Amino acid sequence: VNQQLQEKVSQIKSETGSKPGRKQQTDMKQEILFDLLPQAFTKLKKVGAYIDNTHKIMIVDSASQNPAENVISQLRQTLGSFKATAFGESSGMATVMTKWVTDGHAEGGLDFGSSIVLETLDEAKSVIRAKNVNYLTDEMQRHIENGYLVTQIGLVLNDRIEFTLTHDFAVKSIKFTD
Repeated sequence: VNQQLQEKVSQIKSETGSKPGRKQQTDMKQEILFDLLPQAFTKLKKVGAYIDNTHKIMIVDSASQNPAENVISQLRQTLGSFKATAFGESSGMATVMTKWVTDGHAEGGLDFGSSIVLETLDEAKSVIRAKNVNYLTDEMQRHIENGYLVTQIGLVLNDRIEFTLTHDFAVKSIKFTD
């Protein structure tokens, strides 16, 4: 504020040949303060992203989808074009996770964790949430037979990292088992 006030005072002094009075400077300072106030509370936000050219994937470190879409939008504005699509249909991943439960094992060195969410993808959007249950029980299998899909599943990687994988490829609730 003081820097801009001094610039304005210097400009007036050069134009008129005389320095503004104390009352006029106080008024100018208030005006500058009101002009700068909206800029005072801006919040900078950093979102990390990783582009793997070898595998043709981009990973955005975000808890929600909006920041990831903003990163893609900024890349498109900067580069002129940036061809990017979501990693797949969420119902496709739900089908894969449901198959893991019906087969009794997950792929890629993953073991089942302690939580699961089953949902129907119809208009009713029925949801079943369970913690500390065995995924392979007859009850779970009946829910799947009745049209429920696994939309979130707790997994353990190499007995070291616990996390939740969602049907839209989000990884949540990461914990080390040490």
